[in-house]
Amino acid sequence: MMLLESGPNWVYFYAAGADTGSFLARLASYAVDALDDGHGSRAFILSARGKIQVGFECYRLDSDAFIVSCHTTQAETLIGLLDMYHFGEDFDLQPVDLEKAYFVIGAADHPSLAPLDIGEMTDLHYAAKTCRFDARSYRVVKTGRYGLPVYMVLPLFDEPDPILTELKNVGQPDVELRRLEYERVLQGLPSAPNEFAETYTPLDIGALDGITDGKGCYPGQEVIERTIALGRPSMKLVPVKAKFELKIGQEISHDSRVIGRITSCKSAGADGSIGLAVLKYRSAEQEHWMLAGGALEKRILKTQ
Repeated sequence: MMLLESGPNWVYFYAAGADTGSFLARLASYAVDALDDGHGSRAFILSARGKIQVGFECYRLDSDAFIVSCHTTQAETLIGLLDMYHFGEDFDLQPVDLEKAYFVIGAADHPSLAPLDIGEMTDLHYAAKTCRFDARSYRVVKTGRYGLPVYMVLPLFDEPDPILTELKNVGQPDVELRRLEYERVLQGLPSAPNEFAETYTPLDIGALDGITDGKGCYPGQEVIERTIALGRPSMKLVPVKAKFELKIGQEISHDSRVIGRITSCKSAGADGSIGLAVLKYRSAEQEHWMLAGGALEKRILKTQ
């Protein structure tokens, strides 16, 4: 287990009120109102054309209280959309003060996290729980956005945190945020802000875990359901590799036609670069493409 040297570039909000679940579900592509206490999910607010306006994570604490998280670059959009669609529902959104929070990567049974007794969170990709240790309360939120378990631990008290003190005493190494981004790209996982963009639908980027199939009554639902019925979207997210440096936004070509772009990329050292690309669906079946720096190859994901 390791500490992040700085927190992920995501912000967190408390969402509370008797109408919170139904209000969020009315806007979101995922049935967040059906989440069990302690469970979470990814979700999207889409345009009428089914394009992503914002991607976020939603965690249910109890019947009337949730935690909502999104990338810092999309926070203003999320707040604006919630405000635009709010018509007197009992719903309130307040930012979480992360000044005392810390982020931990790794197994939940590590001795430094074991006192929190996070239980079933270990089996979930997205989860949240209020825990007690040494007569103190903590909020723990687990995200699976990077393909590795990352826990946000938020002490809900003012005095020094004994768990954080212990982590530092045993010399837990810091991890750079870019390592997590490398893991995400390595595992082919879409995320904000690169793939969660208004250029694409959730189906274009393979974010099926952010959609509840058959859920009605949300913006863009008809487009999503029609695309599912047709069997495939117009675009497809593809893991790629190259023997040179990739750059976000680079155009990808096949037979002299532009068929997509690089959306995420990371250096792989002497092996060049790895990345994610969103390509036209038919072209995504190819094994090689071209861009300005040379040949681009499809990358085979390693099974876990």
